[in-house]
Amino acid sequence: MSQLILRNKKGFTLAEIAITVVIIGVLASLAIPRMSFVIEKSKLSEGANIVSALLNAQIAHFYEKGAYATTVAALDVTIPASNNFNAPVDADITETDTSLVTITRTGGTYKLIGGLDPASNNETLFSCDDTFVGATAGICKKLGM
Repeated sequence: MSQLILRNKKGFTLAEIAITVVIIGVLASLAIPRMSFVIEKSKLSEGANIVSALLNAQIAHFYEKGAYATTVAALDVTIPASNNFNAPVDADITETDTSLVTITRTGGTYKLIGGLDPASNNETLFSCDDTFVGATAGICKKLGM
């Protein structure tokens, strides 16, 4: 009688549970790198917004003063604090048409550059730089920039 009661109990064996845990682990190991890439793409869009604001301020400064600004203060633009990108400093503002403003990702993994493309009637131009010391090589290509 006691054997009959034990056979009627339902549950999972240790092997079934172990296989399930392994399958979930494999799926998680595939999903986590993709999730971190999606998160980095969203942070990239924040940086693009900052570069766009700085670039528009630089263009406005040129139309008002006849020359590009060389300091952040001269741009007369307020950039909100970002957890993902370093605040722009005067060294990030240049007078070269193709590289007017630069902003660096926190941790120095890459830089976003905003400028004008003289070949296409001075349309705004965005690029990514991961070639400097300490940058994560190949990240710009992975981000599609």
